[in-house]
Amino acid sequence: MADELTNPSPKAQDRGSQDHGRGKSGWGFRALTTAMLVGGAGMAFALQTGAVTMPGQDSTTASWGKTTSPTTTVVDEEVAAFTSAQRGNCLNWNLADDLKISGFRVVDCNQAHAYEVAKRLKMSEAEEYPGQFGEEAQYPTQENLVALQNGVCRQAVTEYLGGKYDGSGRFVSAPIIPPQSQWDKGDRTMLCGIQVVDQDGATSEITGHAAGQDQARVFEQGKCVTVSEDNSIEQVDCKQDHLMESTGIVNLRDHFGETIPSEQEQNDLLSQECVALAQNYLGGDDALYNSTLIPFWTSLTPEALGSGSRSVNCWLIKDNGAGGFSTLNGHANESFTIDGAPPAAPPPRNPLREEQGSTPGAAPNAAPGQPGVTQ
Repeated sequence: MADELTNPSPKAQDRGSQDHGRGKSGWGFRALTTAMLVGGAGMAFALQTGAVTMPGQDSTTASWGKTTSPTTTVVDEEVAAFTSAQRGNCLNWNLADDLKISGFRVVDCNQAHAYEVAKRLKMSEAEEYPGQFGEEAQYPTQENLVALQNGVCRQAVTEYLGGKYDGSGRFVSAPIIPPQSQWDKGDRTMLCGIQVVDQDGATSEITGHAAGQDQARVFEQGKCVTVSEDNSIEQVDCKQDHLMESTGIVNLRDHFGETIPSEQEQNDLLSQECVALAQNYLGGDDALYNSTLIPFWTSLTPEALGSGSRSVNCWLIKDNGAGGFSTLNGHANESFTIDGAPPAAPPPRNPLREEQGSTPGAAPNAAPGQPGVTQ
């Protein structure tokens, strides 16, 4: 279920209210984390793979966190590759501009591929659907395929990955079924496997076996996201209205190794890393302060961490003052607007306290004994 944006909790609102000091310790970031999001999956991204049209088949679409299924059917002349694919095999195909698939084939998993087989099974023997896909059964409907994706295929992928499957990550469980002509001849073979989606939500190629890879779905620096009509978060052009802009990615393994960090440990780290990334992205601490934008992140849940996800996005947002997000337009490191207007000039900042000479606490150029300006 896609998470919905909601009001931050009072605790989140109070965490680091903005001051006028300098440096990381004085920057008024807010660790709003998952308090601004509903549900236990952290951030939910709409992963729209687009329509995949096979010869003689209707278009099918796929979305992660929704109710439709990333299902692929196989054209008649490529049934041999489909019928020979086994657990652990990797598959690839050619996708034309009109989204028609051809060249369905088994490839070495060390090559770029679109799919990894987690299980091969007979639909007619699936315990979850006794008799539903027998010899006289009609070709599966989209509703049937969604049920297969979220049921038997999700379970197969979870088992294939040794129980380490992050359902909120970049790996998507997906069924592949035979074409109508083979179905009519009694073929009830189905492959359950793993697909990957890219930052635009389209199916993407992956190199190497899925097991052991970071499953977190993250956005590269400079990418922007917004909330779609169904309340899931999707990438958009930054010149369009959006809510958040990525300043970079933090890999928790670089800091914790294989140890699973607590939420507090993640926040302690990300409160430094995300501010630093924001400063670097915008061109310094003053640029960040003058932008009036706020560094933001979400921590990974224990379930996601236990499944092998380790990467976290750092973002820039603007709090609208009413417990939600302002609407941004344009790149934050270029010309941008907040709720349709340029950023309002923030209050002047106190100067950075610097110790000079041997006079403890003296302000820059201050005479001995003159009180220094502190943060």
